[in-house]
Amino acid sequence: MNDYLTKPLHRGDLEAVLQRALLKIRPATPAAVPDSAGGDSEILDRGVIDSLRDLREPGQPDPLAELIELFLRDARPRLADMHAGAAAGNWIKVGAGAHALKGSASNLGARRLSLCCGLLEKLGKVNDGAQASSTLAEVQCEFEKVELVLQAELQQ
Repeated sequence: MNDYLTKPLHRGDLEAVLQRALLKIRPATPAAVPDSAGGDSEILDRGVIDSLRDLREPGQPDPLAELIELFLRDARPRLADMHAGAAAGNWIKVGAGAHALKGSASNLGARRLSLCCGLLEKLGKVNDGAQASSTLAEVQCEFEKVELVLQAELQQ
């Protein structure tokens, strides 16, 4: 383990260290072009996408497309705000943005993005700028992968 905790131990700190270790053990895989066999399963949970796709009704707006478009429209400026907060050293703002992004990512089955956002949220709350900065970079990278896969979903 290449991390540390100081005494007295706090549950939130321990969880943050373990989540960082988990992210290093299971690194992100390169974005894949989605296929019907679930080739993008590391980026998106196909079960969630398929469940949303099953909600389609003839003559009605596509709920999956609406959720994807809403997510992308909301996530881009939220990430920009998080980067601005990081540049200003406002880790509380970064954590708050991560909290909102975490939920919407989870709703679309972007599990790894949601996990990274959860970690960033916790790091923001404890004002851990050094770790939060590197985690924000991971969030950005994972978002870009999710964005590519979601854009491909919209084309189907």
